Amino acid sequence: MTALALDAPEPPTAAPTPAPARKPTPPQQAVAEVSSTPPAATAVVAEASAEAPAEPPVADHVAAPATDDSAAAPAPPPESQAGDGDELSTSPPEQPDGTAGLEAKAAAAPRRFPDNAVLDYQIYYGSLMAGHGEVSWQRSGSSYTLEARLTPIIGPGLRYQSRGSVGKNGLTPLAYQAWRGDTEREAARFDWASNTLAYGDRDSKQAPLTPGAQDILSLGYQLALTGGSRLPVPLRITTGKKVYDYPLAASGETRYPPDHGTLRVVVFRARHGEGLTEFWLAPDFANLPVRILRVDKDKTLDQRARRIDINGKTVWSLSEPH
Repeated sequence: MTALALDAPEPPTAAPTPAPARKPTPPQQAVAEVSSTPPAATAVVAEASAEAPAEPPVADHVAAPATDDSAAAPAPPPESQAGDGDELSTSPPEQPDGTAGLEAKAAAAPRRFPDNAVLDYQIYYGSLMAGHGEVSWQRSGSSYTLEARLTPIIGPGLRYQSRGSVGKNGLTPLAYQAWRGDTEREAARFDWASNTLAYGDRDSKQAPLTPGAQDILSLGYQLALTGGSRLPVPLRITTGKKVYDYPLAASGETRYPPDHGTLRVVVFRARHGEGLTEFWLAPDFANLPVRILRVDKDKTLDQRARRIDINGKTVWSLSEPH
């Protein structure tokens, strides 16, 4: 994720040029093993007093992933008429089958989207360990704060923050800010009243806001809250430096860790020219993103979770291989 990036591969532009056919890189080979089974990420009901923008229908010219009605993801529950006190709830997930290899320790899976969650990541740049990352989620009433911190092996620490509201359509970002050490860097401000996005690093720029737009940090948690349902296609995002239209779509299920996993995950994928971006969501743990993978022609950035804390308690972690 650019939010935990050391010169990470960039997301797609609004009109990416198709790349010529070429031999897949090792990360793309691993991605090819994702099952085509329709994903089972469950949408979350998130009622709040803050108004979120209406979500547009999926664009007709973008092909939706193939689905089989008998195995389709559950539809979102009906919207509640209550206010800020409503819980963010998920349906009980199916239990994953046992898988040989690296073991995972898991407590009982939460049935409601948590008010507090912390994910601890290892960050790989190509095949090399680049550092350690942590992403924290906090919800208070109809407001949320997401904060990501990266401690690289070399160089200053990086910090990113997304703030906004939580409503029936998931997350509505209001502000995004990045820091390198103690120095403020790129930022974005979402003015939903005028449908204007102000962003930039040293220079201030503006772009139109489209319904459902996200920043690069909030995107994974918008997928977690909504189960990826009713995503606008393409989805507009900002990294604070630039604005992109993201061709994100559900791409089936696999296991995490990718080589010998025990945890069931649903994958959302964006292919863009010679690049690839994936979010791996864990339905057994509120759809939290346990892996975020970015690949382009000469860079690979891979965030892999090694621990999930929910409401102050470790509910999932990786054990050492035997």
